[in-house]
Amino acid sequence: MLKFFKKVLQKLTGNKGDNDDYILLHVRDDSCGNLMEVRAIKSYDLHRIYEDELPGDYRLKKIVVCNNCYNKVDIEVFFDKKYYIIDRKAEGGRVLAEDEIDESRLEEN
Repeated sequence: MLKFFKKVLQKLTGNKGDNDDYILLHVRDDSCGNLMEVRAIKSYDLHRIYEDELPGDYRLKKIVVCNNCYNKVDIEVFFDKKYYIIDRKAEGGRVLAEDEIDESRLEEN
């Protein structure tokens, strides 16, 4: 029964491993369509938000370089206190939601 709740929690938070120190995100490059996994370490990559005009409690701002075409994808993801994604923005690509990842993998095959 405990495994079931762990799997549900992993689906909701985007964390696929047993390690709670990081968040796993998926980014699709607009140039070549490559699907990349991005690991964000909670204690290093996520920054607390103190400004009222930004959504959420934590922000991840990162530049991801595609390993196929070397295109830069600039991502900004906002999280709440429990590390649920509130908002996501990307230039040069897209940050995918969990349901979009499954569809993308089916399209590749």
